[in-house]
Amino acid sequence: AYQTAWLKTHYPAAYMAAVLSSDMDNTDKVVMFVDECHGLELGIAPPDINQSFYMFKVLDEKHLAYGLGAVKGAGQAAIEAIVAEREQNGVFQDLFDFCRRVDMRKMNKRVLEALIKAGAFDKIGPHRASIMDSLALATQQAEQVLRNETLGQHDLFGAANPETPALKYVTVPEWSEQVRLQGEKETLGLYLTGHPIRRYLHELGHFTTGRIAELRPQQAAVVAGIIANIRVIQTKRGDRMAVASIEDGTGQIDVLCFAETFNQYRELLTKDQLIIVEGEISVDDFNGGYRVTCREVCSMEQARERHGKYLRIQVPKEKTDDIEKLATVLEKYRGGRCYITIDYVKQDAAAQLKLGDAWKIKPSDGLLQMLREMFAEECVEMVY
Repeated sequence: AYQTAWLKTHYPAAYMAAVLSSDMDNTDKVVMFVDECHGLELGIAPPDINQSFYMFKVLDEKHLAYGLGAVKGAGQAAIEAIVAEREQNGVFQDLFDFCRRVDMRKMNKRVLEALIKAGAFDKIGPHRASIMDSLALATQQAEQVLRNETLGQHDLFGAANPETPALKYVTVPEWSEQVRLQGEKETLGLYLTGHPIRRYLHELGHFTTGRIAELRPQQAAVVAGIIANIRVIQTKRGDRMAVASIEDGTGQIDVLCFAETFNQYRELLTKDQLIIVEGEISVDDFNGGYRVTCREVCSMEQARERHGKYLRIQVPKEKTDDIEKLATVLEKYRGGRCYITIDYVKQDAAAQLKLGDAWKIKPSDGLLQMLREMFAEECVEMVY
């Protein structure tokens, strides 16, 4: 124990690289150790097809390279084939170069998709959506090259191995932050380059007590977080209660939902769901951390309806012809408790219009996203 503590104190990067590598197959432990790295102020570079190895490696005293072996679905044989080709013939220039050079018989489409979602190709491509949509083209070309080499095919003038035509990445819109982070959670077990709660922070600041790391015991609080995992427990009375672990990028805390509360809010208590919890903070005698004894749970949409004054939509001058389209979009979300105001600007006039009760809506993420795509990010705002 003393030797371990000494290594962790004097060589934290090397120590944590070894610990992470020893438990790469256990995603829960990897997540825990990554959190510990953050506590030690160690940075972890995302997986990189040109930098990472099968295991976690030390880059310098303060940084580690993510091990490709910790990507779910990426087997050891496939990763070793990638590293061997890279060390023998140099770094990969792009996805097409990668697929041509690496023996595709040692990896399937699922492995490549996992590496793309994990961010391993970020530095040799435009963005993950484009790389993913270009995968079929890259593998088809690689298969053709392999087929030609196997058959000893020559070109028209008898030259062996004619030059492979250059391919370009497919042009598609980037993934939203939510989709990108969900791909990281799916393949790495954690959010590495951001956190899904970040896009809600401006709104959450209006009705939550603070971030999880700021909470203190003996305090009534309203706290928001993404459900990382949930356990349903049978009590001695035969009732069912739940313990949900929520996290917000600054920390994690257990939420205790006793039988009555659990039965009332069980539809909201699902993994990866953002919830807003009202309750009392206390010390957890079992692990020494904090916990929330829950009184009430709501979703982000419900919190907007409860705490928001109205949804403000600014219609730019060049978009005034889209008012009829706006009515069609809002129609699907009517029946809620949230008022709408429209800032309407034309060449010779401007007005702020408050829509009547019949147009009160449910302010879901889906609606806000559609409105932002119609107008612009800054034109759609929940006012608290």
